[in-house]
Amino acid sequence: MSIFKEKHPLVILVRKLAFLRILKWPMLLLMVFGSLNYSGFCFKEMRYLSDEEKIRGAIAANHTIKGNQKWRRSSYDKLGRVSEYEVVIPYADVDEFLRENPNCCRVIYKGFADDRPPGFFEKIFGTCNYGVRMTYTYRYIKKTLKEPIDENVKGGAEKRERTLNEIKGEKHERLIRDHLYTAGNCGQFCGGDENDFSIITIYGIVHEIFRFLNL
Repeated sequence: MSIFKEKHPLVILVRKLAFLRILKWPMLLLMVFGSLNYSGFCFKEMRYLSDEEKIRGAIAANHTIKGNQKWRRSSYDKLGRVSEYEVVIPYADVDEFLRENPNCCRVIYKGFADDRPPGFFEKIFGTCNYGVRMTYTYRYIKKTLKEPIDENVKGGAEKRERTLNEIKGEKHERLIRDHLYTAGNCGQFCGGDENDFSIITIYGIVHEIFRFLNL
């Protein structure tokens, strides 16, 4: 049997050895990317985010900032109709939030208490790496409706909008609220839809390895 035939054991061994030599570079890259991701490196910005940037990003995503959540349904009756609305009195921007809530926030990497800390693979892929613990004043107006609103029937949405407009003129309440915002290396919310650049990079390397194996 000729040793130059495709299925000869010696040919197969040589090909495997050659593959292992080629494979070490992609594997080395994977280890480098994984280590950087685990340490919190943001490939999208090609740098580490500062604690100030992480805090400001968490505040910007908070529902109390103008342009985010304006109101919510806070209670229903037995028939599934809305019996109570809660309207958010928003902060104009991150700077106002910080002025009104000095020393509100700190970045944490452990000690998540009852909240689940980022898992090993989440940190390796950069999708979830840290948390921002926030304690701030939540300003809102809560209104219990005399007549519950069924938003699913015709005219229900219009009735809701009229009610919300009437509520906005009433006196608001204040509540000290604790909140934990968890984020990936570039500040994206853990479990969000955004694909981090680090994920795409690692996926690309793995994809090339498997493409090589299929040749």
